[in-house]
Amino acid sequence: MTRLGELVRHLALLGASRPYSMTVRLMEGQDGTRIELRASRAGTPGVEEYARQMTLAALERDGPRAVAEGFARHAAVALASGSRPA
Repeated sequence: MTRLGELVRHLALLGASRPYSMTVRLMEGQDGTRIELRASRAGTPGVEEYARQMTLAALERDGPRAVAEGFARHAAVALASGSRPA
């Protein structure tokens, strides 16, 4: 399994117990060397989102599990506080 595949698997496992969905996508351009992680939660007034971009090199360096756990932790804080990073 590729590192990107492992990241998707870890996000799915972590997302099963969370009130929001988490996705990852390969970014276009730059030879596909960046990914975007996004957490979304449907709320009363609309959809709240938290997103983060990183390089595939950073994913390789930090490992899929650590990236998924860190993203889930930051997304939970951001969505709970209502902040939406640019």
